[in-house]
Amino acid sequence: MLRKQAVEDLDLAELERLRSEKARLSREITALRDRATIEDLTETERRKREALIDAWQHITAELTAKLDPAAPRSPKDRRVRERRRKDRRSKQRDAGDEDRRSGLQRRAKRIRTNRDRRDPFGAEDT
Repeated sequence: MLRKQAVEDLDLAELERLRSEKARLSREITALRDRATIEDLTETERRKREALIDAWQHITAELTAKLDPAAPRSPKDRRVRERRRKDRRSKQRDAGDEDRRSGLQRRAKRIRTNRDRRDPFGAEDT
């Protein structure tokens, strides 16, 4: 529920500036992430990435602090959202669908059952 006075007190130009800055930081973080894994980054790039993430978190906190008085979120909303997300994921993941299992899960199951799903009878390729 929106609070009228708090909405009127919002500085829309400041909010838009914060949103655009957050979007810019997100793009830079994504570009660094896509370019290389964290181990491949030089020390300077690693520090830059950490600084970008810190700035992104600071701006997110600032946006939240400015918007919460106008439209406060209750803890219940977050719990409901998380439960629905979990339900959606469990529906998407069919327990019998081993094709989507990661290699680690597949290896663990092979070790546990002593059978590989791709070679259920243990026959060698001839």
